[in-house]
Amino acid sequence: MATTRITVYRPADVSAEWTLVRTSGEPTRFFPAASATEAAAEWKDEGSPYPTETLRGASGQFEGYSEWTPAHLTEMPREPDELYAWVSEHATGSVSHAEAMTTLISDDLATGLVPADLRSAMYEVLAKIPGTTITRDAVTLDGRTGTAIGRDEPNRDGEHSEIVIDPDSGAYLGSRTLTGSASRVLPKGTVLDSSAVTTSVVDRVPQG
Repeated sequence: MATTRITVYRPADVSAEWTLVRTSGEPTRFFPAASATEAAAEWKDEGSPYPTETLRGASGQFEGYSEWTPAHLTEMPREPDELYAWVSEHATGSVSHAEAMTTLISDDLATGLVPADLRSAMYEVLAKIPGTTITRDAVTLDGRTGTAIGRDEPNRDGEHSEIVIDPDSGAYLGSRTLTGSASRVLPKGTVLDSSAVTTSVVDRVPQG
């Protein structure tokens, strides 16, 4: 497991050039644990496979990243039942339709750019997807504790994915995915990935 930080600079004019800066840190954990020393030595010899880079692209289109444009969010309904139907129609590419719906919403929320009215509707849609559970004040990401909305995916041996929100402000805090069962390498409940999202206003963009 290694940390990656992605910072996206969105201009006030969303059709103008955006900037994305990605940096990667050293591994914090290896699996299986018994092979950690050998894996750490291999990492040191071969170097990080994750690049540190600065990308630029108009309207938030960065080469090598899945496409996303502000228009994608603009066309989504704000009424929860209508949004549920929209998400159900557009969700594809997962082992189950419920997972595809969850992933579509989670990926949009992870941009940190979803407006409050749409965020609220998205949370309601997530709560209606079959298999969803809500865990209050149970998850901490980046030092912040919030309410988790998540579900187990039977077609992935019970793998659990969840988003975490601030119950007071409705802000999206991040997400995480955990194993649902033990394997030869990973114990049950191992965090496969986690993310924390923050947004702020800045007065400059990195150059170079």
